[in-house]
Amino acid sequence: MTATAVLALTTGLSGLSAHAADAPTVPSQATIDAVTAKQMQERPPANAAEKAIAEAKATQKNVPIDSLTTEFSETVAPPEGHLALTSHPDQQRVRRGGAWQGLDATLAANQDGTFSPKSAAGQLVLSKGGDGPLATMTSTDGKKLALAAPFALPAPTVGGDSVVYPSVAPDIDLKVTATKLGGLTTVLVVKTQAAAANPVLKNLHFGTTLDGVTVKSDAHGNITAAGTDGKPRWIARTPQMWDSTTAPAANTTAPVTKTALTFTAATTDTPAPAPTPTDAGKAPAASSDSGPGTTSKVSTMPVTAGTSGIDLTPDQDLLAHGTAPYYIDPAFLPWTQAANSWTWVQSAHEGSNNWLHQGPADSDHPGVGVCGIYPNGGSCSPSDIERSFYQFDISALGGVVVRYATMNMQEYVSANFSCTTNYPLDLYVTGSIKDGTTWSNQPARQGGSLGTDSVGGSGKDPCHDNVPFQFTITGAMQQYANYGQLTFGLYGDESNQYAFKRFTYQPTLYVEYDRVPNVPTNPGVWPAPTTVSPAGTNQSCGDGNANDWAWLGAGSAQNNAVWLNATVTSPTQAQVKTWDHIWDYNSSNGASGTTAAVNNGGSTGFQLPVGLIQDGHAYGYDMQATDDLDGVPWSAPTPNCYFKVDLTPPTVTFPTTVADTSKQFPPSGNGQTPQIYAGQSGGIPFTATDPAPSGGYASGAVCLRWSFDPQLVDATWQCGSSMPTGQIQVTAGRWGTNVLYVQAEDNAGNLSPVAQYAFYAPWNPNSPTPTFGDVTGDALPDIVTPDPNGDLRAYSIPATQAKAPLAAPKAKTPGGDSWANYRTTHRGSLRGGTNVDDLIVHKDGDKTLYFYKNPGNTGVTVSSTSVTPWPSRPAIRS
Repeated sequence: MTATAVLALTTGLSGLSAHAADAPTVPSQATIDAVTAKQMQERPPANAAEKAIAEAKATQKNVPIDSLTTEFSETVAPPEGHLALTSHPDQQRVRRGGAWQGLDATLAANQDGTFSPKSAAGQLVLSKGGDGPLATMTSTDGKKLALAAPFALPAPTVGGDSVVYPSVAPDIDLKVTATKLGGLTTVLVVKTQAAAANPVLKNLHFGTTLDGVTVKSDAHGNITAAGTDGKPRWIARTPQMWDSTTAPAANTTAPVTKTALTFTAATTDTPAPAPTPTDAGKAPAASSDSGPGTTSKVSTMPVTAGTSGIDLTPDQDLLAHGTAPYYIDPAFLPWTQAANSWTWVQSAHEGSNNWLHQGPADSDHPGVGVCGIYPNGGSCSPSDIERSFYQFDISALGGVVVRYATMNMQEYVSANFSCTTNYPLDLYVTGSIKDGTTWSNQPARQGGSLGTDSVGGSGKDPCHDNVPFQFTITGAMQQYANYGQLTFGLYGDESNQYAFKRFTYQPTLYVEYDRVPNVPTNPGVWPAPTTVSPAGTNQSCGDGNANDWAWLGAGSAQNNAVWLNATVTSPTQAQVKTWDHIWDYNSSNGASGTTAAVNNGGSTGFQLPVGLIQDGHAYGYDMQATDDLDGVPWSAPTPNCYFKVDLTPPTVTFPTTVADTSKQFPPSGNGQTPQIYAGQSGGIPFTATDPAPSGGYASGAVCLRWSFDPQLVDATWQCGSSMPTGQIQVTAGRWGTNVLYVQAEDNAGNLSPVAQYAFYAPWNPNSPTPTFGDVTGDALPDIVTPDPNGDLRAYSIPATQAKAPLAAPKAKTPGGDSWANYRTTHRGSLRGGTNVDDLIVHKDGDKTLYFYKNPGNTGVTVSSTSVTPWPSRPAIRS
């Protein structure tokens, strides 16, 4: 029976000759170091941030990074090698024609004679006089709001950011001022007391033409023009009017600040009422179209808004008993969805909405502390506690490492003009603000004070509108960098009215930071480089010892055969990609490129090009990640990883003669007379070789298997120290010609062709006479019968073993069931040259007669691993 499992093969120890030993199996360390050092100079293409960082280091100057510029912020690379963001709560620029333009409200004539700001955030067109709307505003998404004046419009005079339409009624001018956001303020200048009695001033109707918006007013006089999505496109604060009274009133001064009818940026659907602070510092001595004077009388105007327009009702009592000239001031500001914004809240005017409010008067500036009654003007009546809030979009800082951060502010005016008298200011992180944030729904403080700064007064030379101060907020930015939006609240001394202060609209958030994607993890080659002995895979990342590098074997040079992979993650982005770089230690060949983006946490794949993988070569590679965000440098590279390539299978050869015919079986037909007989053990000399290409490396033959079965079905690999060296010890199972099949495996997993060694084993004249019925080779007849488990057992007569040996498991039956289902017989061999019986097998009802060969090794029980049909025909059939 042809079963390699029953071969009695033993190994001897002698020197193994292998061609692999003649060639270097690894590159020299000097080669590794030199090539690696050169390859480390090749990096992925530098992006804008990396170029700016390099330029800043070289020039020792800040270098702007245009790709990181936004409407509200700018980013530079400072010489220290980091990135620095400066963010503003108000818009700084607008992108036109692919380039940034600073906001400029200066009016310029259009081709049709109308006027528009040179560079505003929104679109604004002002009338050239005559028919048509006074102003047309267009939002960024195409919604429109057109306002018609209550009067016929004469040709205007233009100066700077304003147009004046003279004498729209007797002694009444209309002044319109554009804002850099694309909004406007309108002031009716009523020059004389006689003009104040003009019936046209009893109700001012601004007709509206709407496209995509609906205009509504609330109980406080605030106006919203919202789209069908419910989001405002323009908002307007409660309008005010004031006279030119100059005589001071007892124990009080100007009652409330002007409030423009304003359409402005916000993040809520419903605007809220307007503030009424006073000029708590250096207020104008006299009223003007810019705002009320120190002792002027101020009044808010009721407002109604509907489909036909907006109606304002001037205060007739003020017009009758005030002092001309009078100023009537509605204003409109565009709304924006940007997070950057500011506002302030007032305790004496709980419904007042100061969202993004600007104006020329002192009281148009954000305030903190308590505004009280002052003997020289600028008072608040009633006394008013104010708090200011500034909000910033910090989404660009997600995932960064914050190194340093400050909030930089500037005092505009204060109750105490002394430049050297200091009062405390505290900065807090607070909840968010929006259009409609008022005293009654102001954001809460989040945690403790970020710092206290003592700031001097402002109001007269040399300290007016030029008193800077700063808070270091590094810790807060490190804590909140991933929040996307951050709001700061500024608080003053709320127990001392002389500590009251107002500020400019230009605070800046300054953040120095570093940000790179996470270094790729789990870098590796697919399929994984392997070693057969010891068995395992090894990506050899970070291991520069070439002796440790594993191998890729045959097939690796085919198209799509080898890929580089890595796991990529980013703290901010949903998708990440890698730049993969591989080099050859045996040539100048290599490859690099950027992978397709994969989901955060996924695995990138870089296919090695055809022709890169060469037999006998060694390779190194690394990877860097990018999340494709502007201004984000590539990650640091992974540790270098390595592998070697062996595409050539080993070979097994045999000599044409043996050295000692008394110990080794000579090959058949070589003329040497064998002196080892059938049933005896002898050596089969061999040489296992693992060829290497010229100048390349070979993994070396490390495993061997052999069998008298040409299929090597039951042959077991002998590897490493278990592998025979020089010769294989076998027992000739039969007299006559025997054939041994031998195969080698190298450390890359390549298999040699199966080599055949035919040798002749003569009949042993001293062996016992063959015994019919012997299946085990012990010269005793045997009974072959199934046991209760269905396996086939061989029982010697007389018995020579305590337990009958297994002849064949039940799985070896023709049907793979149980030997109890078959009839068996044996009486000699149907083949020549064996001293044991073969087995004849038949199953009742089956037309096929089966013939099992017996390997016949002395002392080994009959066993079968395959069913072999009758030698001269497929089967004996009835």
